[in-house]
Amino acid sequence: MTAQIEKFCQVIETALGQNDNTAKNLRKRFQEADELLKEAQKTGFGEGELAFFFGAGISMADPFNLCSWDQLLQYTFLGRFYALHADTVQEVSFLDFLNILKNQGNDSSTANFFEGIDLYELAEYIELALREKMNNRECAWRAALYRVIEKSLYYDLKNKSERSLSPDAEIKNGLVKQLCDIVQKKKVKSIITYNYDDVFETVYNKFNGCRKAYPVFVDNQLLHLKEESATADVNVYHVHGFIPHFCNCDDMGVKEEYYNSPEAIQLILSEDSYNKTANESYLWRNAIQVDTLLRHKCVFVGFSATDKNFKRLIRLMGRSFEDIDGQHSTNHYILLSIDNYIKNIFKSSIEDLEKGIGDFVNEKDINLIPKKRAQCDFFNEVLKDKTRYLNKNHLNPIWTTNRDLLDIMKNWN
Repeated sequence: MTAQIEKFCQVIETALGQNDNTAKNLRKRFQEADELLKEAQKTGFGEGELAFFFGAGISMADPFNLCSWDQLLQYTFLGRFYALHADTVQEVSFLDFLNILKNQGNDSSTANFFEGIDLYELAEYIELALREKMNNRECAWRAALYRVIEKSLYYDLKNKSERSLSPDAEIKNGLVKQLCDIVQKKKVKSIITYNYDDVFETVYNKFNGCRKAYPVFVDNQLLHLKEESATADVNVYHVHGFIPHFCNCDDMGVKEEYYNSPEAIQLILSEDSYNKTANESYLWRNAIQVDTLLRHKCVFVGFSATDKNFKRLIRLMGRSFEDIDGQHSTNHYILLSIDNYIKNIFKSSIEDLEKGIGDFVNEKDINLIPKKRAQCDFFNEVLKDKTRYLNKNHLNPIWTTNRDLLDIMKNWN
């Protein structure tokens, strides 16, 4: 087992007793996840057989620390307000405007507004407001949406005046670089990403000389993909859109005409835009995902169990396999963190539990053992329910922690 998971099991065994059945059941669940990890890491499969699916956690990791999906929508919502009221706030820059609203504190009207709001609904607010502002002229409102999302996506970088890359040493020790190494070592040919940013391509191209990670984001690219990505190690399919920041088209070997095409600004953001795309099965954005799921052994990284894009993906996987007979076996794996489950159930972070901090480890009264056991049983049941749900949708969960994820990638065979 990974280091932090092992330590967590030891904390449970110390609290309940090493021979306690609840403690044994939890350890067994993590041992099963460890076996799945070894299975996913096995060498011996052919060139290009492995494929990756990337979620927001990839770009949120050190040293880039881009915003989460939730934060992106909140920033974009505030940025949309700025775009619509540019005349009245013109004396304030976009970054200053966002800082004013973002930093008012927990009692601010903006913080209260976002609490508990449905993210899909928030995305609809953004699109509808821009449509109205641009009199439903599609190119105009999509271009406006693209600009606002671009500013919001890289807000934290620009807010720190850091447009350039982090130092090489920081990048080399980060999650993205470890993924780049696996892609090169395992000769991965396809990556499906739901991220708009160019973090992966930037890091891969920086450390691999003339070999490239080639971003695909418009339909016309697929017509000439073989010849145009001939010098690339891996194609990175941005199925929800692409907003590069660190690299230009020449750096990535992409023709400028693709960046200037109308499709390049067609971002998938709201539930409405997602449903319209999902219902048109012939679109490359759908076809490439289905093809990858059916032809490759896939590993999903950077998703949370409650990730909105992950829920969309689950629905796609259900549709992809619904016509396949029962003899077809899928070997797809998803790395999922237990950090939030622990925080919500044990009311302590996993780091605090390790250090002996928190009610769970500090309550010495033997009469509280049943309460602790109930917490652990509930935690185990939550993981069991999520495992059952994921298995139904052709995914094997590998339970880990945010801290251990980097070590898993570093030690990938």
